[in-house]
Amino acid sequence: MLRDEHARILAAGLGLVGISPQGAESHARFRAAHELPFPLLADEDKRTIRAWGVDGPFGAGVRRATFLVGVDGVVRGALRADFRIERHRIFVEGVLLEAGSGA
Repeated sequence: MLRDEHARILAAGLGLVGISPQGAESHARFRAAHELPFPLLADEDKRTIRAWGVDGPFGAGVRRATFLVGVDGVVRGALRADFRIERHRIFVEGVLLEAGSGA
């Protein structure tokens, strides 16, 4: 979903990165297999994941989350929807419409 919207995200003046606790080699394979045009960051010690409050229950796994962060570093919006992937698509679509890159 985000892969398919990447051009619109860039056109809206936004950036996109993914983050998970898997290592760089795992990310490289995943990016290639899914043809992702954006970087995936490795957070193997989950320091960033915990700081953003998206560590899984009892420290297992990672919650699916989408954050909108302005160039000033201020979080403008956040969605934690775990398995409800459609909610992430709707969130991103709303961000793009607000940024004037909708349709």
